[in-house]
Amino acid sequence: MNGTNRTDGAAIAPIFGLICFALLHWKGLGLTPDGWALCQGSVSLVEQRTYSYFSGTPILAWPPVYLLYLGLWILALGPTALALIVANGVLMVVPVAAWNRFARLIVDFPEGR
Repeated sequence: MNGTNRTDGAAIAPIFGLICFALLHWKGLGLTPDGWALCQGSVSLVEQRTYSYFSGTPILAWPPVYLLYLGLWILALGPTALALIVANGVLMVVPVAAWNRFARLIVDFPEGR
């Protein structure tokens, strides 16, 4: 390296991810029927400890991994749109920051190692 401070640019990738997320959801969250079912499953897991729709019918179509993640945000923020926005925003920003870090490691990798 040439002695320059490259940590200043480390925040650019997560900020870019946040901007992309905001642009994608400028007019709100567009919930599809599948998205609504996932939301119902998350709320049911948190409130009733069952993997079901609000009607009580068990959900058989989707594995619950994303729902467990979303359920943690629902526990923290309540069953609101804010919980969905934050959960999905984190899922957009964290990978962008991780890929940015990975790219920096490749570029900064010294020869001979």
